[in-house]
Amino acid sequence: MSNSAKKVLGDAEVFPFGSIIEGKAVAASDLDVLVVAKDLPKSAWSRAQIISKIEETTGLPPLHPIQIHLTTWEEAYTNPIYKEILAKHLKK
Repeated sequence: MSNSAKKVLGDAEVFPFGSIIEGKAVAASDLDVLVVAKDLPKSAWSRAQIISKIEETTGLPPLHPIQIHLTTWEEAYTNPIYKEILAKHLKK
């Protein structure tokens, strides 16, 4: 997924998070993936198209258990959940 995000967006970082990563998955759990890029369109439609392109480039089928959260660095640091994810990953 990281390679696909970089191929689609250029400068992007990928951070997995959520119940699967924390070892708390249940049968209905999905894999949450935070994709952070320097510059993204503001439009939700445009972002959905980018997510779709990342999924396609990764080779994911139309229905899959991966939830991509697409954001900019600025947005990520103002969102408490994303900020916590970044803090966990970037201190490693």
